[in-house]
Amino acid sequence: GGALTVVALVALAVLYRLRDFATPSWASARQASAELAGYYEERLIATEDIRANGAVEYVMHHLYRLMRQIFERYRVARVRNHIAFVTARLIFAFAVALGLGMGAYFYRQGSVSLGTVLLVNTYAAMLSMPLEQIVRQLQDMQQAAAGIQRVDALVRTPSLIEDGPGATLPDGPLSV
Repeated sequence: GGALTVVALVALAVLYRLRDFATPSWASARQASAELAGYYEERLIATEDIRANGAVEYVMHHLYRLMRQIFERYRVARVRNHIAFVTARLIFAFAVALGLGMGAYFYRQGSVSLGTVLLVNTYAAMLSMPLEQIVRQLQDMQQAAAGIQRVDALVRTPSLIEDGPGATLPDGPLSV
């Protein structure tokens, strides 16, 4: 029990350290997605002008570059996101191996039965389920944090439009 408790605490400590590991990558992927969406919008509006000026090849080349960029950024974000999952899996595999090793040692010493060894391994497997749920929530939280950072950056962007001195309106209805 003590060994599995130590493994669980180590797993939680490692997951705590990895909580923001993939967030910058997700923010970069979201930025690439926003750039691609903006490019789509601008080019769809200007479709007639692009065709009339013979710039279809240029536009498509730039579109392919943006799509390659978004693919790379999402790939990096997903790989970094899955590092927490793989790390947790390795820790769980270590917990099961530790349980088997200790069980085999104590079984050979004659201090536990084979059923107790099976029980310890079952407890190790049961320990992995809640920690895997934490890992999944950690992955979702990293994606959400990247979105929140983008919204926060947008809100903090100062406006370039300045209010004028204003004008006083006459009483009553205005003419059109």
